[in-house]
Amino acid sequence: MRGTLSLSARLASTGRHVAFLELGPEDCVGGLNRAAGEAAGARFGGCAFRAVAGAVPLDEGAPLAAAGLQDGATVELIRGWSQRRGVNTGSGRHHQ
Repeated sequence: MRGTLSLSARLASTGRHVAFLELGPEDCVGGLNRAAGEAAGARFGGCAFRAVAGAVPLDEGAPLAAAGLQDGATVELIRGWSQRRGVNTGSGRHHQ
C-alpha cells in the first residue's frame, strides 16, 4: 500500500487535540505512539502515548493499515508516563 496517512490524534479521556501526524500505512502503531509523543513535546509533560480502540490499546507491532487506520482518521490516545527513554516501540528508528 502506498501513500501517506494524515491522522489527527486526541486524548481519549478529554478529546484534547495532541497532534496532526503524517505516517505511512505500513508504519507500525508503535511508531504512531512515538510520533505523537514527539509532536506533543513539553505540552504534555514528557508522557508516553498509546493508541487505543475503545479502551483497548492497539498492537504496537501492527501496521497502521492493518489496525484499521485510514487517511483522515482521528486516533484516540491514552497517556502513560514513560519509565525509560530511548525505547523503540515500533518499526523504524527511535530518535531522542
